[in-house]
Amino acid sequence: MIRNRIYLTAEENDRRKKEHRNFLYSNARIIEKVFPTIERIEIAYVNHHQSIVDDTPPVEKVIHFTPQSLDIFEIDCLNQECSSFGYDLKNDIYAMIREHKTEYTGERNCEGQESHDHPEQSCEGSLKYTIKVFYK
Repeated sequence: MIRNRIYLTAEENDRRKKEHRNFLYSNARIIEKVFPTIERIEIAYVNHHQSIVDDTPPVEKVIHFTPQSLDIFEIDCLNQECSSFGYDLKNDIYAMIREHKTEYTGERNCEGQESHDHPEQSCEGSLKYTIKVFYK
């Protein structure tokens, strides 16, 4: 199967990511206006990128969202040259709230390509995460 891929220069990739980020912020909503019953949301994750050139150490982090936070639940891929926008957890969080769940654990692989220098190589990034939703 032949895939149609777009190969970008580093500058084009950076511009594309900046445009995406601007789009996210222009369409973001304040959590309490969308879900008034939410007290807070936490995302704990381990972000990993394995490369034969650069052994980037995994990043472990916990992000806290308050009712006044914007509903942007996207975590960047660690690979600076990756063609992907990162890991968008918004659908997971919205599904949890619809179903009134309090905890969800998942794992994702990055869907991007390495870079314009290595267009046939997948990114090899991954994210393991636990989302906790606290209700009022």
